[in-house]
Amino acid sequence: MQVNLVSEHIWCEDFLVRSFYLKNLQTNETRTVTQFNFLNWNDHGVPTSTRSLLDFRSYSDGRNYEKI
Repeated sequence: MQVNLVSEHIWCEDFLVRSFYLKNLQTNETRTVTQFNFLNWNDHGVPTSTRSLLDFRSYSDGRNYEKI
């Protein structure tokens, strides 16, 4: 398996989006994978507001439907 980071975009202080290119070296099958990373969650406790989490969900849901 070969994995390459294609892009990384910080949308705001709360989340970022990464795109990866994956290639199966045995079959030469390729895929592009998008990772949504929510950053505004402490190791302990909960976020101070739900707004950033709801914005993240709304953005990631919209991006997922674009691919279908």
